[in-house]
Amino acid sequence: MGGNLVVKQQLSSHLARAKGMGATGHGTDHFIHQRFTALGLIPLSVWLIVQLVILSDHSYQQILEWFQQPVNNILLILFLMLGIYHCQLGLQMIIEDYVSVFWIKLTCIMMNNFSAIALLTACVYGVLSLAWMPHNS
Repeated sequence: MGGNLVVKQQLSSHLARAKGMGATGHGTDHFIHQRFTALGLIPLSVWLIVQLVILSDHSYQQILEWFQQPVNNILLILFLMLGIYHCQLGLQMIIEDYVSVFWIKLTCIMMNNFSAIALLTACVYGVLSLAWMPHNS
């Protein structure tokens, strides 16, 4: 009777891991967030590539005017947010899978998170500063 209890506990823990409730309990969430950010990046990447091709032969003044259009700012910031978050999730998965020493893993994850926040902050600041830059007509 006691052997059946041990087997049930082992099976239930394997089932919990298969359902995404493993050691960290967030494997499924990471997977879903990674896929949704990838899907969101597809149309935004196409938009950005088209815009870069169009802007490739424009003057500096015309490019500044492009940055001052709210739709372009919103889409560019959304692209940066999704791209940096997608990158942060991917790097975190790599760290969790391949770094085995706990304190190194924790340090790397913290550096990854802080780096993503710092990068996003700098990028949004750059876009907004170009958007608010006065242009000489």
